Amino acid sequence: SFFFFSSRRRHTRSSLVSWARRCVQETGVYTSYYNWESIVGISWDGVKDCPLWYAHYDNDPSFRDFKPFGGWRKPAIKQYSGDKTLCGSGVDFNFYQEYNSCLLYTSPSPRDLSTSRMPSSA
Repeated sequence: SFFFFSSRRRHTRSSLVSWARRCVQETGVYTSYYNWESIVGISWDGVKDCPLWYAHYDNDPSFRDFKPFGGWRKPAIKQYSGDKTLCGSGVDFNFYQEYNSCLLYTSPSPRDLSTSRMPSSA
């Protein structure tokens, strides 16, 4: 499962990751460089051991644009294009290499700051 942090409190972030680790096999973080910077501070690395799914809408399915933040040196997944339509449904396009896990998107994307929320089961 991947979660988007919307709280500036470190206790809340750490508690969410602890809860997720009890519930699922692997927990990751979904965010962008700029959201991470504004929400928790670019140098906070309290969840750097979780895989990173970052958003950067540049239409480039690669990690060439990645710049380290939050203790991450490399990402697991990149969301490179959003608001697309495929088979009549709205989708976002993602790129990943060497990542073998189920992805569960449980929160709005970083571009939807006005509707950020916790997963309904939290």
